[in-house]
Amino acid sequence: MKVECIAEEGFTFGNIGAIKGLKMKSNFNRSLKGGKIYIVYAIALYKNEMNYLIYDENMMVSMAYSDLFKIVDNRFPINWECNYYGYQPDSLSFIIGYQELIKSIEHYNGVLEQKKKILNCF
Repeated sequence: MKVECIAEEGFTFGNIGAIKGLKMKSNFNRSLKGGKIYIVYAIALYKNEMNYLIYDENMMVSMAYSDLFKIVDNRFPINWECNYYGYQPDSLSFIIGYQELIKSIEHYNGVLEQKKKILNCF
């Protein structure tokens, strides 16, 4: 799956945060480049916001709000799996991506924490 960055600015706490009154905006131009195509390594529904797992402009793996992108290639890799944790308004509810990310919460947390040993799978 591939997405194109269509906005470098968005709500700091996502659209759900904005609905709750947290309307502070952040500029993501240090980590995202408008018009650039990014490969999506996973899709997560976290705190009611859809996020894409991508490599950003700093060569770091990051979860980025989906509202900052448009889908340009909607094909999923054949080896993707998914997991649904039930409705979780304040944490991870659903994720689809590569097997290690889906099967192991330690791997998921290691990706978010930028642990080198875990990021070697990319």
